[in-house]
Amino acid sequence: MDTETNDELKARPTWPVHVQAELLSGSVAAAAVAAVVWTVSGSVFALVWVAVAQAVYGARLWSARKPRSDSRSVADIEISQWPLQLGLFTTGLLWGTASITCLIALGMNWLTGMVLATTVALSILVLGCYLGRRALVLPFSVAALAPIGLAGLYILDKSTIVVGVSSLLFMAVISISAKYIDRLAVSFYAADTQRDKLLSMLQSAELEVKRLKVGVKTNTDKRVALESELDEASSNLVISEGKAEALASALDRVTPYDNETGLLNAKKYSNVIEREWARMLRQEQPITVVHAKIDNFDDYKESYGNIAYEAAIRRIAELMRKAGTRPGDVVARLDDNKFALLFPEADHKNGENLADVLREQIRRLNMPNLSSPMHSSVTASFGCCTVIPNSDLAIDDFTGRADAALYEAQFQGGDKVIRYRTMNSIKLERWNHEQEGDLTPDGLVRKLAVLGYEAKAKTLRPGEYQADQRIQIDTIDAIVQGKLKVSLEGESRILHPGDCLFIPKGLVTSSEVVGQNSVICLEGTRA
Repeated sequence: MDTETNDELKARPTWPVHVQAELLSGSVAAAAVAAVVWTVSGSVFALVWVAVAQAVYGARLWSARKPRSDSRSVADIEISQWPLQLGLFTTGLLWGTASITCLIALGMNWLTGMVLATTVALSILVLGCYLGRRALVLPFSVAALAPIGLAGLYILDKSTIVVGVSSLLFMAVISISAKYIDRLAVSFYAADTQRDKLLSMLQSAELEVKRLKVGVKTNTDKRVALESELDEASSNLVISEGKAEALASALDRVTPYDNETGLLNAKKYSNVIEREWARMLRQEQPITVVHAKIDNFDDYKESYGNIAYEAAIRRIAELMRKAGTRPGDVVARLDDNKFALLFPEADHKNGENLADVLREQIRRLNMPNLSSPMHSSVTASFGCCTVIPNSDLAIDDFTGRADAALYEAQFQGGDKVIRYRTMNSIKLERWNHEQEGDLTPDGLVRKLAVLGYEAKAKTLRPGEYQADQRIQIDTIDAIVQGKLKVSLEGESRILHPGDCLFIPKGLVTSSEVVGQNSVICLEGTRA
């Protein structure tokens, strides 16, 4: 965004129609309030006050009778803004004076309540009329409401204390609302300005193309020249469309980050993990994902409030941002209290170590969490999963394993790192001597046949090692003799005679003989 556009944003004009709406409404309200006060109490103050109020409103209305210059420069607005601020302050002071006078003279009865309600309503009107501009909203609200709040607290009557506290709280609400309405108005104005520029460029280019096309059809003598101009207009249209695409791309680069922490948001993270999954699939390299949650954080937020909650989230997010140091490492915030760390080309040991270091760093922040039943300070739980991607494993299954490990870490009391173990999910059947009799090769072959597998015997010598290979079809390794150490996705298990290990397709497996005896193994595949 260029400097001129920034100046325009800072200098949103004070529209006279808004000023006149506020002045006319306030003038009518002042007359109505004074009439009611005079009718009920007969106080001369009502007549004096309404005369002063109408004079102030009249003077302000006279000064706003003509539209201001169409210029939107910062200088013009600064010149015109201080009289408006002074007028709003004076008007607010009038209403604050009326409220305090009614409060002191009449006590907290319906008449005082009516005056206070009218003052509050006019504060809301000022907030809306001036689109939340704090430089204009605050002079009125502070002058109108702060004296009421201080007077109510000074009198120390039960009802006036309520009025005083309510007035001060409402003034705070008006100030905070003004901030966000002002920010929203700036954002809308910026978006409208940029959109109008792009639409104007596109419409101009389209009109030029249409005009040139009509000219080409109606004037054959100038066909060559018109075709040249048409090409130029088309190029301008392409440039305009390119600028629009560049703007969209810039917005994508801005919006993929979580506003509170600066980490990737869930949508952008989904695109990143798909890209890294495809890359690791091509390279046949491991990929590790870590899912993390802050323990008992809902209780923390309820006990310590939003300010402490946001500060804790930002400090923890900063630690997570520094957890991965390689170019492909990313961190994302999936929801309020769930984070994801993605480490391409990292095995399960590296991923688990990174998670454990991060867990300890969070604990060392020593942020008190007395609402937690388990820990006196803020802690976090981590679930890790590492795989070598293959076409038989979906990304959702991969992240689901990390979620399962995270759930287990929380179930065990939190402040833990749990790694999803592939071996624990693999089916293992042992030979049942009571039901199946003595273990024999033929008996084991029959058992595999009943299970739907065709067995093929192989003998492995002591010290023999079979390197990593990806299983292409569901397989069973059944041990007839000896001991065989089988590794799946970096996890190992020793099989004894009679053990039948079911290995799903897609997993990477290796094996080696344990001890000095040969191993006779039946390798079963689907018949």
